[in-house]
Amino acid sequence: MSDRDIKKRVTRILSARRWLIILAITSAPLLGQSGTQTDNRQYDERAISHYIDGDMAMMMGDFSTAVNYFEAALRFDSTSATIYLSLADALLNLNRLTAAPQSLERAKALDPADPKVYALFARLAVAEKDVKGAMRYLDQWAAMDSTNTEPLFIKGGLQGKNQQYSDLIDTYVAIFDRDPLQTQALAQAADIAQQLGDLSESFEILTRLYKELPGDKQILEQYAIAAMRIEKYAEAAEAYAQLEKSGRANTESRLRHAWALAEIRKLSEAGSILERLIADGHRQWDILSMAGEIATELNDYKRLDQTAAIMIEVHPDSAGGYANLAIAKAQQNDEPGAIKLLEDVIGRFPNDFGLNYILGSLYLYAERFREAEQKLIAASEQRPKRRDIKHMLASAWSGLSRYHASDSLYDELIKTDKDDSIALNNYAYSISERPNVSKSELKNALKMVKHALKLDPDNSSFLDTRGWLHYKLGKMRTARKYLQKSLDIYPENATVQEHMAEVLEAMGKPNLAKIHSDEARKIREQTEIESKKTDEN
Repeated sequence: MSDRDIKKRVTRILSARRWLIILAITSAPLLGQSGTQTDNRQYDERAISHYIDGDMAMMMGDFSTAVNYFEAALRFDSTSATIYLSLADALLNLNRLTAAPQSLERAKALDPADPKVYALFARLAVAEKDVKGAMRYLDQWAAMDSTNTEPLFIKGGLQGKNQQYSDLIDTYVAIFDRDPLQTQALAQAADIAQQLGDLSESFEILTRLYKELPGDKQILEQYAIAAMRIEKYAEAAEAYAQLEKSGRANTESRLRHAWALAEIRKLSEAGSILERLIADGHRQWDILSMAGEIATELNDYKRLDQTAAIMIEVHPDSAGGYANLAIAKAQQNDEPGAIKLLEDVIGRFPNDFGLNYILGSLYLYAERFREAEQKLIAASEQRPKRRDIKHMLASAWSGLSRYHASDSLYDELIKTDKDDSIALNNYAYSISERPNVSKSELKNALKMVKHALKLDPDNSSFLDTRGWLHYKLGKMRTARKYLQKSLDIYPENATVQEHMAEVLEAMGKPNLAKIHSDEARKIREQTEIESKKTDEN
């Protein structure tokens, strides 16, 4: 395009703009000297002509010439807010900050309802580095022009530059409130809230965004992650389910989905997701570990056994696989196999809490009290506040007849929690099993187990303890009553069957006693058979 063609095109543009300006100026509401609107206004053509020339100069970037034209226009019409605003605009472009305010104040006096007045005041305040003033004028501009997002975007820019991030969140939300198409502003608000650590605010904003754009898969995933962060697991699970339906789910999102489901106790659904991941060849520790935890909670020890085997195969240097396999074996009546497994590997993980804890509890169950003591002390050193370890350690010391140590630990447990029903029961049972125990000690033990039963009235072990104490105190009928209650709840307990046999024998009922002693023997034999089957498998 030649220079002549360019000149012609610019001339046509300017000519068209000239008529638009004339139309705009003559149709705009102008105020007279009194500040009241003048309806029958006579416009000075010379003022209009100079104004148009000034506006064209502005368009060409010749701000000095524009100033001259606008000042000339004002000599013929000093009551036009529009001309004063244009003059102020030109002066600001020339960075003449001391001259611009006079024109702005005059424009404000003539037309205080014109949003552009406050837009230019805000611009002047920014140039003068008066952030508070700029914010004040931007708020006025935004209030007068309730659908315009420009003042809010400018305000947001200032807030970001001045690190006013909390206020910036509110501004971005306000932008979206004015224009729902501005979803990116809402997304930025959520991102800032997250970076500030305000996870609840981030989730609330993403909830709005998710409702506004339900088909946006990226937002759906962000919403799900935000829900997880503030433990809104039901919402997260629903979002991840939708992500799965959309075809955008991946290994990480499926793992989170399983986690969310587990938290809301939908364990079977969570387990199914993890099983599919494992079946597809995924062997990440997080997947296998969570699968093991869920199998344990579901009492699915065959599944736990399978998962643990994979954990050991893929991650042989991690103790968790061996711990899970030991639990699976123990829960399938193979306590000896569980003990052997852990004895074989504990040397590789001497300081692992889980292995020491499990092995200590297995030794205690097998009445290998000295070995239980060693492992439970090791576990207690790593978790000194764990009361369950102290319960077991006290039982081990009682089994070793180290009553001073066990009584001291039981006293500590009860002193720190007078409603510790397990400590109360175990302490009472420990007293009942001691040789040469006094009647007063037995009565004190009975008080403890009575308190335990008030806390947990249907606990078969507590009922057994109470019945056995009554037996030791020579109250056979009462002893029989509580032992029968225990058996009604859990008849497969060989120890309680043996206690009942002794009580019936003492009551002169040998035939009934034999029934219970035979039942106790059958239970123990059946346990051994099941243990052998597990060993063979």
